[in-house]
Amino acid sequence: MNNALAIVIPYFKNDFFEETLLSLQQQTDKRFTVYIGDDASEQSIDNLVDKFKNDIPIRYHRFADNLGSKSLTKQWDRCLKLINNETWACILGDDDCLSENFVECFYRALPNLKLQKSKLLRFATLKINEKGVALGSIQHNPKTQMAAEAFTEKYYGSKHSSLSEYVFSIASYNKYGFRDYPLAWCSDDMAWLEFSNGRNIVSCNEAYLKFRLSSKSISGTLNNKKKDAKRLFFRDLVLEKQNTFSRTIAIKNLKKYEVFLVITKELKKHHFMFFLKRFYKLRSLKECFKFTLRFSYNILK
Repeated sequence: MNNALAIVIPYFKNDFFEETLLSLQQQTDKRFTVYIGDDASEQSIDNLVDKFKNDIPIRYHRFADNLGSKSLTKQWDRCLKLINNETWACILGDDDCLSENFVECFYRALPNLKLQKSKLLRFATLKINEKGVALGSIQHNPKTQMAAEAFTEKYYGSKHSSLSEYVFSIASYNKYGFRDYPLAWCSDDMAWLEFSNGRNIVSCNEAYLKFRLSSKSISGTLNNKKKDAKRLFFRDLVLEKQNTFSRTIAIKNLKKYEVFLVITKELKKHHFMFFLKRFYKLRSLKECFKFTLRFSYNILK
């Protein structure tokens, strides 16, 4: 099944799941397989699987233990292991929906992906609420864009992104995997930096993901674990990915890491030389001086 598409759904809640399956049933191109990995949910979907299995190819597996509450990325991993021979995958949230031409546009984009030697295809997104009402307009993306630029627009600009709007190469996933951050927060952001492997992300703006924000989703709730995840994420950026970014963004990433150390009360005396050396390496004596003042205040207060 060369270049075939797997749509992987790590399932746990059925509040909007029928809408998710309905969006798959309505696809204009049926060349995909749906893999549902049930995270030992208390909300049975046997009836929904039976309802849609004649219209869309579904492979449903119920896991005996709940893993997502301990590690959401490991739940993603075991769901991805359900895949048969597909070479591309999308991890679709159990409350998100796809426009009816999503799969059609994926196959239409394959020649360009091959031409660009790209391992990532990004779709446009539309935020919706619990009632399915649009929250704003569809967000489109540049036709091609480096992952570092997409990261910059998300963290220092006005754009948003989500896990489900990307289709990625299984080969890239097998090489890098997903970082195991709390709640899998930022795990996708790190993945796109790594999966792209220095190549462009190709975008499809003719199809889109409906990304649902609700009180029942991680994205729609406040959680201190998100702060821990961001601290770890920016730590890894500083330690491993600074050469990926321009000097200006590298400095911003370093300062972000400092902020999350302060917020999570993890800033310690041994961090002084760590930050000072990195600001100096980025040729910013001004930032060295400003950091020294901030550090003294945060440590002594």
